[in-house]
Parts: sequence; structure tokens; C-alpha cells
Amino acid sequence: MATRRTRDPAQAPQDLGLVEVPILERGADPAAERARTECAVETLFLDRRLFADGEVSRPFGYTVSEADESHLGNLARAGDLVILDSRFEEPASPEEIYAVRSRGTIVLSRVEQRGNVLLLPRADGSPELPAVVLPLQGSAADCIVGKAVLFVHRRPLPEPPPPGGPAAGGESEFPPSELKHLASRIDRAEAQGRESRWVGNDDIQRHHHGAINLNRDPFYLSLSWKRGRAAPVHPIGFFKLHLSRLLERGYIRDDSIPGKVRVRIYHAEDDVLYLQVKRGSPRIALGRVPPGA
Repeated sequence: MATRRTRDPAQAPQDLGLVEVPILERGADPAAERARTECAVETLFLDRRLFADGEVSRPFGYTVSEADESHLGNLARAGDLVILDSRFEEPASPEEIYAVRSRGTIVLSRVEQRGNVLLLPRADGSPELPAVVLPLQGSAADCIVGKAVLFVHRRPLPEPPPPGGPAAGGESEFPPSELKHLASRIDRAEAQGRESRWVGNDDIQRHHHGAINLNRDPFYLSLSWKRGRAAPVHPIGFFKLHLSRLLERGYIRDDSIPGKVRVRIYHAEDDVLYLQVKRGSPRIALGRVPPGA
């Protein structure tokens, strides 16, 4: 159970079996004397039973950022909360998530100590995003400020489709007709066998992406999706993507390899599949994954 700062002021949180947890600004070091009062952006009161043996020492939390997602993988998404215990045992376990001081900010990540350096690995091991390497002057405890003990997932309620809106499966209304100069739905015959076949999988961070040569502009895509590795595959459709125009408008990005662009499809909470670089960036709806697919 989690509640906001709404309670009878005559009753202390501990009298109600609650633990007070300040959610700090990103980069705020919980060890600083002023952090828990001046840097708290909100306060949660959590049921003590959520913690192992009902015990937690000087807890605090952070809101997960997009940068954290590469370290956390499927454990949390941007906007979720990570609750941490100031108490942790050494040596740090590579299976746990820690809050780590790194270059003037706080990073949420697993840790691996190798000699006199501390590695903060990426969850997917992507070569494009190598592990963060922190030189150690002393022990790992000098860099670690807390261990994650609870994740609070925040998910918006899906909006009901508008009257007369697209049916599940996201057919002709996606992409919007006014964006057909950027992305359009086509029939299989128009692709003429030039299409790349992508099958997205919710188990892989709810997205699918790939590096595409710009000389394949326009890019023909056959897109399907499934809700998990063992789930059935649902065909979404065939699409024609104008890479240069999409790149210019921020719907895709340059890849680390010259001459290529990175195309990413994301399955959002409203079950729509979006062409989008990252959360918060411009996006184009391509189709909808039907319920139970």
C-alpha cells in the first residue's frame, strides 16, 4: 500500500505502520544533510510490510529517468519509482540494483567491482552504450549510497478509443493520412519483396529497433508483434517509411555507424505501436496490438 502526504497530523506515520520515504531530485545525494528536506520532490508513506522483515534503514527514492532504463532493463521504466535502503552489505552483489555516485549525479544500476574500478553495466549489454567505469579511491561503499528494495510502477490508464476510431489491430487509420509523406500503410504488392520483416516482442523492453542504411530510403517494413516470447504473433501491416524526412523531423535518429539510421518501434501502454526515438520525442502511430494477441 502506498499513500501520499495525506494523514492526520496528530498521528505519526510509524504509529500507522507506515514508513516515510522522501523521493529526491535526481542527482541529490541522500547522505547530504539537507537532501531529505530540501531536495524531496514528494513524500510517500509505504506499508512497512512491503519491506523484508518490515525493516528498512533511512529509505529514500528516485524517479527513474530514460537514461536509467539502459541499466535497469525490464525492472523499471522512465517515470517509475525506485525505493532504496541506505543500509547495504559489502561486497555489492551483481544481482542487485544500487544508487551510485557518478560524475556529480546518481546512477541506478547493477554494479561489478573489478580491481580498483567499479563497472555499471548496461542491462542489454549493448555495444553502443558501454558500461560506465568508475575509478575507486577506496571501497565500493564510497560510491554506493543505497540498495534498491522496492519498485513502484506508474502506468497511465489507457484512454478509451474515440467513437468511430480505429478497431483493434490498428488498420487503415494508422498512420494518420496527414503524415503519409513520412510513413504510410501499403499493401504487400507495393513492397514487391523489398520489405524487412520485424517481429516485436514485449519481453524485450516493449520495443524493437534496428540500424538501416539510408540508401534504402524509402524503407519497406513488414511489422508484426507479440506480447511475450511464447505469445502468438499478430501481423500489424506493411509500411513505407521515408527515412530522410523522418530523420529531419526527429522521428528516427542517426546511428553510430555512418550512413545508417536507427529506427525504433515502441509498444505503448495504450497498445498503439509508435515510431519514436525515445519517450517524450515526436512519434507516429503505426498500428494497434489487439487485446489478448
